[in-house]
Amino acid sequence: MEHKVVTCRLSDGREVLIRRPVVEKDLDRLLAFYAQLPLAVKNHLRYDVGKNREVGTKRLEQIDGQSHWRLVAELEDGSFVADGTMDRAMFGWTRYIADIRLVVEPKYEDLGLREALCEELVRIAQKAGVERLETEVLAEHESFIGFLEQQGFTREVVRKAYAKGVDGKLHDVIIMSNKLEDVWKHLEDHIHEMDISFSRWSGGYE
Repeated sequence: MEHKVVTCRLSDGREVLIRRPVVEKDLDRLLAFYAQLPLAVKNHLRYDVGKNREVGTKRLEQIDGQSHWRLVAELEDGSFVADGTMDRAMFGWTRYIADIRLVVEPKYEDLGLREALCEELVRIAQKAGVERLETEVLAEHESFIGFLEQQGFTREVVRKAYAKGVDGKLHDVIIMSNKLEDVWKHLEDHIHEMDISFSRWSGGYE
């Protein structure tokens, strides 16, 4: 299947490609992206992907376009600067909810890349029948919490000392969520304000 590629022009004029990754072509570049992230960013990850090739492989192989999705943002030189995942239960009463996670190279956060990657995942979620988005975030990850609140996410639960970070310390985890249609409205407004543009090719991420 031909997979859709999106060219995104960020607020500073630079362009990135947003597409679905595949194991054979992208595993090493994805691991390299995670390996070079600052420790402060790695500490907010569920696991240190850059050091675990087996986990990286399994997660890429898991992509099925039905319950598991992943998009990467790629520079002209082929390096990755962002990674976004979205997962939901394969069966059951929470299948209408998807868990979304975004990891962006810090110097690209203020250029609209996080918004662009999130918008593409929301487009996929709409087609898949997802009605609500959730995410878990460490209480110290203030920049991501601020981004989520801009998109209308609200704090539902705080789990005290729930996660042990790369730093070996226990951290509070905040569960945040929002209706998909509300996320879409907030993103549209924010992306317009930041003057981010997209060019899309036919095909599909699924």
